[in-house]
Parts: sequence; C-alpha cells; structure tokens
Amino acid sequence: MSYKKRKKQLVSLFEVPDDENDRLAYSYLFSILSSVEQIAVLAAERGAGVKGQLEDELVHRDAFKNVAKKCGGYRDDCPEIKELIEYLTNLKGETSMAALNVVAEGWLGCIFENIAHLSPKFFNSVGEDENRHNGYALAYKIPNSHELEPIIRDLEYLLFKIAQSPNFILPITHFLGLHDTGKMGLKVKEAHIKSCNHLNVKYNLNDYTKFCRGAILSKNNQPVEASMNTWQKNKQNIWNVSHDILIQEEYDIKINNPLKIQAKIIEALGKILQIEPRFKLVTRNKKLYYVQRSMIGIRAMYDNSQLMTIYIDANQRYNNLLKGLINKTRRSINKEYKLIPDVNHLLPILPPSQCPIILSYIGKYGTKWGYTQNGDIEGVSITLFLGENENGKQPITIVADHRVHDGHDITLFAHMLKRFL
Repeated sequence: MSYKKRKKQLVSLFEVPDDENDRLAYSYLFSILSSVEQIAVLAAERGAGVKGQLEDELVHRDAFKNVAKKCGGYRDDCPEIKELIEYLTNLKGETSMAALNVVAEGWLGCIFENIAHLSPKFFNSVGEDENRHNGYALAYKIPNSHELEPIIRDLEYLLFKIAQSPNFILPITHFLGLHDTGKMGLKVKEAHIKSCNHLNVKYNLNDYTKFCRGAILSKNNQPVEASMNTWQKNKQNIWNVSHDILIQEEYDIKINNPLKIQAKIIEALGKILQIEPRFKLVTRNKKLYYVQRSMIGIRAMYDNSQLMTIYIDANQRYNNLLKGLINKTRRSINKEYKLIPDVNHLLPILPPSQCPIILSYIGKYGTKWGYTQNGDIEGVSITLFLGENENGKQPITIVADHRVHDGHDITLFAHMLKRFL
C-alpha cells in the first residue's frame, strides 16, 4: 500500500470527539506525538532501521499531524520537543544510532502502549509497527558505552523537561488522570532502564521518578466535583474568568514578626476550613470542586520579591506551622528561580487547584491595603493580602472569586478569621 493510502487509512481510524475540551487536548497531544515521531524519522533516515521503517515513521508522523489538524489545529510550539530534536539531529556516528533506535524507540513504544485505549484501532496499528522497530533496535550492535553514557545523561535531562512541559503533561493528565499519568511515567522509566542495561550504560532518573510518584500520590488529594445550585450555576455562566469581590479588615495580632503572623493566620484558616467546608471550594471550567486537604499557599519572599508559592497543611498546631513555614521558606530561597510556564492556552483542560486559599505578605511595599487582581491561573478561590502592621493592627485584604463565593460568604469568612485571631 502506498504512503498516501496508509496515512489516509490510519487517520480514518481516529474518531474526532464531540467535546470541545477533548478536541483541544487531542490537538496538543497529537502535535507533540507528531513532533516526537520526527526522532524516529531521523533514526530511519540514517539507515539503521528495519525494511520499510522510514515509510512507517513518516506515515505515523504525518498521520499524527493530520489528526491534530482535525481536532483544532497543529501546534508546533513546544520548545522542549524542539530542543530534544535539535540535540538528536546534531548527534553523529554509531552512538547516535543507539540513542535513536534503542532509547528513543523504547520511549515511544511505551507511550503508545499506555494511551492505546484512547483510540484502540488507531494506536494498535501504530503500536504494531513500533514494536517491530524496537525489537530490531535491541538486536543492534552495542557501541562503546563510555561514549554513549554522556549522551544518555543529556537525553534523561531532556526527557524530564518534556515530561514537565504543559503542552505534554496537561493533555495526558486530561485523559489519563494524574495517577495513571504517573504510572505511565514509571513504565517509560522501566523501558529506559531496559535500554540502558542492554547498552551497558548506567541510568539516572531520580528527579523524574520523584515527579512520577508525586503524580501518583496526588490522586489522594484530587478535588472532588461538587453539586451546584441554580445561583452557583448562574455565576459560572456570567463570568468565564475570576470575578473578584473583596473586604478589608484590621485584626488585633500582637506579633511583629511577619513569619509568625503568617503562621498565626494559617492556624486560624485551618480552623475555618474544618468548620465551614464551603471555603474548601474551588472552580475550574464552570464546575465547583471540594478540595480534600486544608492546604494553604504561602508567598515565599526573597530579596523583597515574591519568589514562589509554598504549601502548608493548615491542620497543624501553631508551633509546627511556624517551623514548617521557616523550613520551607529557606528551602525555597535556596532553590533556583524557575520561570512559570504559560498555560493560558490550556486553561480549559487545567485540573482544579488543590489549594483553596493563598496568603501573600506584601508589607509596606504594596498599596495601603495591598489589593491586586486575584487572577485565575492557580484557580484559588480566596486570596489574603497582608499589609504592614500598624499600631498593633494587622491590615488584611480578603479577595474572593465571586464564581465560588458571594458577599455573605466573604463576610462570614472575615468574621470567623477575626474570631480565631
């Protein structure tokens, strides 16, 4: 069968879903797969594959691209994938053959196997080809392992970057969920270990393993969808993004140390979340979710700048909260500052936040009350801005997302906070 007929037949095996968010996720997933398949094309072009492998890889690559177009468009905007392909393109010699055929093909086959249930006819057809390619690759002549080892280290680093890329991880978790995505990641690790053992090269996937296991464990903390009354549904229909309402109060907190103030407030927030489950609600994609744990996000400070958000379990005593806050802040300061990836283009498939409340200390560097737009990236429903402590009074601006809470809720929240402080 000709290349064109094979490609057309393969594309016809995929049924485009009716759901708009599924189509968005598929457009990015298949765009990624098409880009990654370029690695297999590189391997086949270098003449180290089985008979017909180059045509197989071209069919897969272009079929993935066509499916992406049918689901909303081909997305050629993943810098992590481009970095990997550029790296592999520049590899030369027998070591590059091993890296491309043994390691890369092992990853691809494992990924296809774990997402096959999304479109069985489509991915089973692709999987048959990939298994044949990988079987040949494992019989390939083993090059000098000393030359290959630094290449494997580079590939592991690039693999981890792709695993964390929003364009890859968000579509995958949209379909598989965090738990099964983490499981798939560990299977990719097993495939990589098998490849390294075959090539007599050591492997190092410690950070990648932690990432995968973190995804598996986070299943226990996944927010649960909550039922909505008519008023709540109306609010979701009125506002597509965060719509803020706020209240400004001064609280008697006889503490001057900002860290101790934050620990005291976190303790109070923990009590509020235990008594009033409504404050554990978050929203995502016109739905409400109950957060299972009382996690509070804290803005860690470094050189008078907001460094990152650290997370504290509010269901602890004050002394433990303070100790945890100090330790986590120190660890955050010592970490390299990382750029938060842009996920605005994937907001419809972003999972709900596991943290309903953010606490931000801005002191004298903010406005009088410290109010800034709450935003919607983190998906939190309540943000507290702590101003400078003046005359024993602690000014706090409480900002709530009106899609989740109304005026009654935020007033009750402010009253309860004053009671526990």
